[in-house]
Amino acid sequence: MRWSLVRLRRLEVRRIASYEDAEIDFESLEYPVFVTGPTGAGKTTLFIDALTTALYKGAYGSEREFTDLVMKPHREGRISLEFSVGDEIYKIDRVLSSRGGKATLQKFDPKNNRWVPISSSISAIDSEIKRITSLDYNGLLNSAVIRQGEVYDFLNMKSSDRRALLLRLMNLRFEKFKEKAYEKFGDVREKISKLEGRLEERERRISEEERVRAELRDVEQKIPQLKREKDEKDKERKELSSSLGKLREKAAVLEEELKATDVEGLKKELQEKKAEYTRLNEEIRRVEEDSKRFNAKLLSDVYKYATLVHELKLWLSHLENLSREISNLEKLVMKKRKISEIKSKLEGYSGIDREVSRLKNLLEEN
Repeated sequence: MRWSLVRLRRLEVRRIASYEDAEIDFESLEYPVFVTGPTGAGKTTLFIDALTTALYKGAYGSEREFTDLVMKPHREGRISLEFSVGDEIYKIDRVLSSRGGKATLQKFDPKNNRWVPISSSISAIDSEIKRITSLDYNGLLNSAVIRQGEVYDFLNMKSSDRRALLLRLMNLRFEKFKEKAYEKFGDVREKISKLEGRLEERERRISEEERVRAELRDVEQKIPQLKREKDEKDKERKELSSSLGKLREKAAVLEEELKATDVEGLKKELQEKKAEYTRLNEEIRRVEEDSKRFNAKLLSDVYKYATLVHELKLWLSHLENLSREISNLEKLVMKKRKISEIKSKLEGYSGIDREVSRLKNLLEEN
């Protein structure tokens, strides 16, 4: 059960005790409210009896019927009390009558700015008031109300009786606060559970972040070595490019020599170029294997450094150009073979010429 402070807002009485009509607007007053006046002026009737009767249909400490509060000689009196519990506002109206009386309980709807009926059954209203205020009639009397005459009695009680009364009062308050504490404890426990869940998620993220940072540090440590390997590959590429340039120059010279030099003299040089081609091709194969290993290592360790991959592709493009140059050299070798075949044919033609000359000489002699 949730316990909240009951705050009075407005009290209206009609034909109650000595009051024909009376109204108190508690909202216009500042708390705490102090009421003074001579004995018998009606302070207790208005501020105690009217309140307890409105809430629990009984005057404080009275064993008489609540209808005794009705002003004589009238047979009917009215009490209307507006109060709030937390953010909720209620109003109870009671008609005190010897014919049994009536009561209505309403709750204010701020959204639609109107009063909404809760009940008009006296027994149901009594249960609802107890639920709303968390106090019944005796609980109110034992915790919040004491008549002026009973103050003297309380002070003159035996210490054991006074202690017993205080224990009852404290126990009532303690139960209310305990209920409120349990409710707060449940809220706090739920918040703690949510916070623990968020903490676990944050710890998981921190752990994941630390793992990623460790991997990043590992990659950063490998970058210098990878850069050195890249520089070495660049150096090899430059050397290969230089060798290719020299090979092109030699191929050009060879082509000129094929045009102006004895074929037999070129045969030896072609063999040398072929050996050079074989060596260069082996070197290219080795570089390509190194390049493949380099690519595999680069892709597995430095995925964020795409620029290195781009440069490697450029380098491979140069290798492809080199392969095309080598293909041209192979074509040159094929030309050399054709020249050798032509030379063989020419030598065959020389034998035929000698045979023709011999036959001519024989004819002339005959």
